Amino acid sequence: MAAKKKSAKKSAKKEKKATAKPRKAAAKRAAAPKAPKKKRAASPTSGQSGPSLDLTKDKLNDKEQRVVKVLFEDANPVAINALATNCFSSQPAKTANSWVRNSLRRLARGKWTEKVGKGTYRLTDLGRQRWENSAPAAAPAEEAPPETPAEETAQPSA
Repeated sequence: MAAKKKSAKKSAKKEKKATAKPRKAAAKRAAAPKAPKKKRAASPTSGQSGPSLDLTKDKLNDKEQRVVKVLFEDANPVAINALATNCFSSQPAKTANSWVRNSLRRLARGKWTEKVGKGTYRLTDLGRQRWENSAPAAAPAEEAPPETPAEETAQPSA
């Protein structure tokens, strides 16, 4: 008789568990409804939105510097896939394109580059000035080598 009571208790517990889950889910659904999302008329989708960034050359990472260097050398607008092959030729095309797109997002917010057409970018005048002004100065002309110790000893001391 004890075996029947245990099995009856277990089956009652299973029924409670089976019925408890839908109640919890129904309670969650009955909670306060979410407000519908507002759609903006001209919401940007390029990832270049947001406040302008104050980016100097030393704040650019290596990938961004490579992109700016290629854009600086070419006065015409350049497509993303062309930038990818010029900047990251050792990487697979998919990875290189991703790196260029991500770099261009930050460069566009920092006013280094501007989007000319679909997937086409060029360096802005401000970006060009920043790149030129931060270019390393030409190495100073090499001076005459210092005198050797033998020449110094040959001179009379006063």
